[in-house]
Amino acid sequence: MAQYSFQDFRNRIKIQDLAASLGYWVNTGAGTKQLSMCLGDRKAPTDEIIIYNYNDSGQSTYFSRKGSLSDKGNLINFVQARLKELGSTKDGIAGVNEVLNKYLNNDLDIKKVVVNSTPVQTQQFNIKYWAPNRIEDSSIQYLHQRRHLSLKTISDFASRCHIYTVGKNKHVGFPFRIPGQMEICNYEMRNYFQSNNQNYKGFCSGGEKSKSCWIANFCDYNNVTDLYLFESAIDAMSYYELKGLTKETTSALVSFGGYVTATQVESLHRIFPNAKYHMCFDNDLAGKCFDVMTTYAISSKDIVKAHVNKEDSTVVIDFGLRKETYNEGFNSREYLQKFSDIDIVKPLKGKDWNEELTSYKRFGLNLQPHKDITEALDKYCVKLNLSGYTNITDIIDQKRDIILESLSTGQPYELKNMKLASTPCKDINVDINLSYKRGELSYALNNVQITDITTQVRHPANSLFSYFEDKNTDILKKLSKPNLEDLLKKKEIVFDSQRVGLVFMPTPTIKAITSGSEAFIKIQTNEL
Repeated sequence: MAQYSFQDFRNRIKIQDLAASLGYWVNTGAGTKQLSMCLGDRKAPTDEIIIYNYNDSGQSTYFSRKGSLSDKGNLINFVQARLKELGSTKDGIAGVNEVLNKYLNNDLDIKKVVVNSTPVQTQQFNIKYWAPNRIEDSSIQYLHQRRHLSLKTISDFASRCHIYTVGKNKHVGFPFRIPGQMEICNYEMRNYFQSNNQNYKGFCSGGEKSKSCWIANFCDYNNVTDLYLFESAIDAMSYYELKGLTKETTSALVSFGGYVTATQVESLHRIFPNAKYHMCFDNDLAGKCFDVMTTYAISSKDIVKAHVNKEDSTVVIDFGLRKETYNEGFNSREYLQKFSDIDIVKPLKGKDWNEELTSYKRFGLNLQPHKDITEALDKYCVKLNLSGYTNITDIIDQKRDIILESLSTGQPYELKNMKLASTPCKDINVDINLSYKRGELSYALNNVQITDITTQVRHPANSLFSYFEDKNTDILKKLSKPNLEDLLKKKEIVFDSQRVGLVFMPTPTIKAITSGSEAFIKIQTNEL
């Protein structure tokens, strides 16, 4: 048997011939610059490979659009990724040599793939063909009866031209545009055909998909404060209804149409550079991969790819020069916690937001699952604002969805290192532990510290509030921010007709010392 080098194999064997032996078929509608071959059912192929330089086998390369990110390269890589399917009895390079030698010695029954050299016209998106109209009754019925969206929600979006009825089959069409441009370049389409009990979802032939997205805004772009990112427009509308949003919102809702590209995210970030970003992708591993890719694209401008390995349900995060692999318990919120400017929100019931909405509608549950907790949190924020702690309420508003999710499951939520008061010389910081039980919101103050701004020395100050706790005082209501600033500046305040003084001591104390009409709060410090 002749000995061949890998380059000899590449010069003699075409990737498309081996692919055809595995059942791949030529996708004739994909153009002629590259060769597209699909595997499996023509309506829902399980894999698609794109082959470059397919007429020059020695220079031919490929990549898989549906498989692993590592499934790419030349003929050798293609075979190595499919040794089992090609009947190899060996692993690694030995298996590659076995398969390709069998091919060259005619031991494999492989037919040549003939590619039509006649140029194939790539279909162009033609908005006239799709004949978009104002949303019609059939589309309203689909969204209301099958997707359980309220008529008010549908009206809110339709009135802003975020929904159309398109095509001869009267699909619900969500217009896709390249961010910053007015021209519609695609439609995310949904429908249900009663005749064969089939749901339909798809995009327009020839439409732009990799750069465009659906943006539902209710105010001018310049006034948008928050961006909520979803996999589908129906999920975005479901979230809008679940959270009780209205047309007065300064938030914009975005659908990427089932897959996220770096180009989509970068275009969005150019248009909304100062908006707060909220990841609202599906509560599955694929949705968590979207969290990772989108967060890196926004926060670090790095192109990081992430995908789910179908064989073992692991998450693979590809940084280019290195890869990280995580098991199916991967938590994107924990993984991305260093990106403080990003908010990750997941549905509590079901895989996506429409499933959660449907669940509440079907079982007659409270439409807004966090309504009671939201009201309690709002009341708490009113108290804080009245006492001057507006910086804390700002943080609560930014983290509202995460706080509500935590409290609704019976778990406390801790706001760490909240600044209660500040003077040119000292700060008071505290951890606030929020909890919600039996219909009431409560809080506990932990890890109280006074920081010397000049030296950056932190003094443990849990005894600061002991005097007021003994009096069963709602500290953050009765003791305002100006009160605490006075305590730092003057080292005393008058509380309940009693003069309360602040004394720094070298040893810790637990309770304030009281004497007649005076009380002294001792704070542990290393400096007299």
